[in-house]
Amino acid sequence: MSCISEAVYSVYVDGELEDAQVREVESHLVQCRECRALVMALRDECSTLRDALQESAPASVHRVAAAPPARGLAIGVLPSLALLALAATVAGWLIETRLPASVRWLNPVNLIGAYEMAFDLLFWIRNQAPELLELLIAVAATASVSAMLTFAVTALFRRFAGPAVMGLLVLGLVAAPRSEAVDIRWHEDWVTIAAGEVLDETLIVSAKTVRIDGILNGDLVVMAERVVIEGEVRGNVFAGARSLNLGGVVMGSVHAGSERIRVTGRVEGDLYAAGEQIELEKEGSIARDFLTFADGVLIDGSVGRDVFSGSDWVEIRGSVGRNLHAISRRVELFDGAAVGGDAHVELPKGRTAEISDGASIGGELRESVHKHELGDRDPHWLRAKYYGYLGIVLTSMFLVGLGLHALAPGVFTSRLETPGSFARALGLGLAALLGAPIALALVAITLVGIPIAIIGFWTYLTTLFVATIVIAALVGSAVMRSESDSTSRFGLQLLVGLLLVGLFASLPYVGGLFQGLMLLAGLGLLVERAFAAYRASRPPTVA
Repeated sequence: MSCISEAVYSVYVDGELEDAQVREVESHLVQCRECRALVMALRDECSTLRDALQESAPASVHRVAAAPPARGLAIGVLPSLALLALAATVAGWLIETRLPASVRWLNPVNLIGAYEMAFDLLFWIRNQAPELLELLIAVAATASVSAMLTFAVTALFRRFAGPAVMGLLVLGLVAAPRSEAVDIRWHEDWVTIAAGEVLDETLIVSAKTVRIDGILNGDLVVMAERVVIEGEVRGNVFAGARSLNLGGVVMGSVHAGSERIRVTGRVEGDLYAAGEQIELEKEGSIARDFLTFADGVLIDGSVGRDVFSGSDWVEIRGSVGRNLHAISRRVELFDGAAVGGDAHVELPKGRTAEISDGASIGGELRESVHKHELGDRDPHWLRAKYYGYLGIVLTSMFLVGLGLHALAPGVFTSRLETPGSFARALGLGLAALLGAPIALALVAITLVGIPIAIIGFWTYLTTLFVATIVIAALVGSAVMRSESDSTSRFGLQLLVGLLLVGLFASLPYVGGLFQGLMLLAGLGLLVERAFAAYRASRPPTVA
């Protein structure tokens, strides 16, 4: 799109353009640094002229100060904090005191029943959605990710590219190793690799029952109601299922979410699992680490290295090669249980680990109270570790913010000048925060969209990280009451904003609510910028 003439910008600075022309000019300014510099110069010129005229104006003329760019943020935070605190208090009181026990699963802290409901929903959508919907979801997801990657590559190319860079890019694409073959199967009932059968491909499959009795030389990506592995998977396993029975051998690692996971075979890598009940039977073994979040965890077999468990109860009769870290309501080591290293157990106040005389712990046993229980820990601002962690986070956010400003300065052009704009940003942020995971889940159940959903998931996490940076930059510019395209000036504003946001987010009681509001507002601003960039990229309509 060609640049707009200086005469039009002069009228724009004077505030005399029509609304349609204003939108066109501002859409262009988002993506053109030269034009933004021209507009700023024109504004400085107008400001100088206005100051010169006001020196000779009568002293009785009343001058109204311009609103800071984050006035809406400042006005809207306190009412929003109050509403969130009230809603959280009422919801917690209803869940704990008024709802019958039969619906206590509505409590978001309680995972009982949540896995079953999630799998019910996913499988219902998979079975009921027409094939056209699956195609549309896959096409839309592919198009969106392609557009995002194209935008990123284009931005990098415009700023840094030259013939040498382009040559290296082409060489890298040519020399890149080709991925192994992928076998995608979409069935309603059974998918089986029979005993003696060898499949030299990565298998991506969805069915009611998936059974591996033979040998799979690639990875297994599966969504099914029941998964049974009695043969050998020489890659990794990514499974979402109602029940997962692993009686064979997995040479890689297992990543699983299931109502019930039962391991009677051997995992040569790590096991990362979430579910209602996870059982490592006596004949089962995990060569490396075992990380799990569940309602209950039973370890009768052997774990080669560390165990980390966040669950309602943990029972150990087998062996743990190195350290055990359990955050639970009940931890019990029976006769014959062995922990080679340290055992760190976090329990509710007043409870202790139940350790039989026949159990052994090679290192130190440390018991502590749940860190999230109010009143059972020292304030975090009294611990040196907290400041070290905060310094690492702020440093990373500062560096990412500087890089983002250099590559895409338009991300930081949004303003919250009125309470209405703050409320709109909160609404958009909430919709994006809740809607994106649902959309990714719908994409993932199409199987074709699983790689896209994985890319989308990491993009979603990155966007959440960037959202706080955007708000911090906005707060910094409001405090310093200045705006500049220079990197040094922006860096100072960002640093001030990050320190202030980090300070308020660390306050007791309201810090978490404040952090949530900032996340929603920043996410809403990013959604608005994305819409603005999309509108700017569209060719102008001809009347």
